[in-house]
Amino acid sequence: MREGAVLTAADVLQDNPQETVRHELTHLFSSFWGKFEPPLKSEGLATWLQGTMGGEPIDFHALVILVGDAYLPLCLLVDERTFHQHGRDAYTLAGSFTGFLVRRFGWDAFMGFFAQANARNFEAAFERTFGMTFFAAEREWRKELLSRRTEFEPNLSALVRRRRIKAAYFAGEFVRCLEECDAALRTDDTHWEVFWYAAVAHKALGNYEQAVALLEQVVRKDAIAVCPYRADAWLQLGNLYDLLGRRDKATAAYQQTLNEPDCWDSEDGSAHEQARRYLRQPFTERELYQQLKSRWKW
Repeated sequence: MREGAVLTAADVLQDNPQETVRHELTHLFSSFWGKFEPPLKSEGLATWLQGTMGGEPIDFHALVILVGDAYLPLCLLVDERTFHQHGRDAYTLAGSFTGFLVRRFGWDAFMGFFAQANARNFEAAFERTFGMTFFAAEREWRKELLSRRTEFEPNLSALVRRRRIKAAYFAGEFVRCLEECDAALRTDDTHWEVFWYAAVAHKALGNYEQAVALLEQVVRKDAIAVCPYRADAWLQLGNLYDLLGRRDKATAAYQQTLNEPDCWDSEDGSAHEQARRYLRQPFTERELYQQLKSRWKW
């Protein structure tokens, strides 16, 4: 008798443990059907069978990507390295495409494909099993997905707007980011990310007072999703108060950063460590300039 186990980090289970467990159990059982590679096949199946992502249908999130950002062709997701470079988006698109294949061709056909396909013969096995090319199937999947847009409104439009806000910010297009934030706020979208990206865009443009007003709204929000970022929000507030010459308020914000669970940034590291540094020495505009220069390669 073969035995298996599922091991996952505790923090992954905090948001939606049911989704994570279903995803990992699918990997466990699908290992009896065929090889893991390529991830478009195996992660697609696991993502589809987890049922939802953050409580919303997989197809909903795939539509957000399709409508709200530059399209990611599925052929790029056959290669394992490329797949993992695209993170959550790759899992989402692969999961939605898998659901389309199961609906269109049935479980027996899909399981036959899963058993045959590997990284070397993927497209040939696909066409042999489903009677159409991978590219043609992708086109049909997109058409079906786009035809269902009204099914997911108004949440779809709200999430698309937030995705465009983030895309503009990370492209260094701060004015466009603020325009997108203003458009979202006019629709009464008070999601914390709208205030967050408006604040950091204002900070990058040197509009410190506006950034403070927006970040103060973020730290007052008690949504569960804000909790992992609250330390960073207080840290950013401390930086802004330093830039405005309000050292007493900056010190209080840095102290509050230390009262929250630590928040780690891939480039800047620990929020707690930074707060302790800025308690010793104020954050300066020169440091802000260096951050911007480094992050956007100016």
